[in-house]
Amino acid sequence: MAAADEYLLELGRIAANWGYLESWLNMCLQKLAGVNDFDDPTAFILIAHTNFPQRLDMLGALCQHLSSMHPHLCAYDKVIRFAEVRTETPQQIYAQRHGER
Repeated sequence: MAAADEYLLELGRIAANWGYLESWLNMCLQKLAGVNDFDDPTAFILIAHTNFPQRLDMLGALCQHLSSMHPHLCAYDKVIRFAEVRTETPQQIYAQRHGER
């Protein structure tokens, strides 16, 4: 396999995994918001025009709101912080590591 083919194959894997992650996050938001019917477009309508960091904010807010009723959601902040670090641009990561702002 040529280097360009390997590059394109890996790029396809990244795109597929990102799509899976976004779909999973959307499903989590839908369930946490109390929309249990996957044929109900309400949740999709609410999140269709938001980006990934905004959806993470929504996830955190819903988990915080529901954590008193569902204690297993209490560790949500660790997951959010982990995901937020991964959504930073390379320039942001470089600036943080080198003390620049």
